[in-house]
Formats: sequence, C-alpha cells, structure tokens
Amino acid sequence: MRWRLPSFCQRRSMWQAKPPTKPAAYALLARAYLCMGAYDQAGKYADSCLQLHNSLIAYSDINPSVSQPFSLDNPEIIYQSNILNCVMVVSINQSTIVDSALYDLYDTNDLRKVLYLN
Repeated sequence: MRWRLPSFCQRRSMWQAKPPTKPAAYALLARAYLCMGAYDQAGKYADSCLQLHNSLIAYSDINPSVSQPFSLDNPEIIYQSNILNCVMVVSINQSTIVDSALYDLYDTNDLRKVLYLN
C-alpha cells in the first residue's frame, strides 16, 4: 500500500496563501497544549477553532482516480504558508509504504482507504 502525499509543486502563489487567522491560531494553541498533555486547554482551543471554522470535505465528491485528489483550495485548510519550494521537495519520495495491519483497519467501503492508501 502507498500513502499519497500532496505535491508541494502545486502550492499557491504568495498572494493566494491563506494567511494566519484566529481559527489557525486557536488550532496551533490546541496542538501545543495537546503535545504538553494539557488536555483541557487543548480541548478549549480546539473548540474555539471549530466555532469559527468547521468546514469539512465531502469525500464522496472527490475523484479518487486523479493523482492528487485533494486540492490546496479545499475548505479544511485554515492556514497555508509557502516556506518550501519545489526544489527542496523534489527528492522526497511521493509515496510511503503503509503497513497492511493499518490498511486492514479500514472498512471496505471507507473512502479514506481509496483516497489516501491506494
């Protein structure tokens, strides 16, 4: 099984980047508190983020036959920066082997299995 990684060469131009916003700051705080084991604070900031930005992708609307099924314009992205360039990521393998035990955890009809692991 292979894991599809986004192509950084499809990144937005500088004027299309999603700048830092309040939901992005709350998400970062939630992640920091989660890493510190401060779960109450992590939950508080995760909830604050979701109160302001709670968009999700409808996986049933995504075409699994294309090489990059997820665009950088998807509604789940709350912050995007252009700190990497194509030259830096060309040498990174665009697929990673996924353990069959993980693959088998997904239900046969689970769209994440098709979109991420094929």
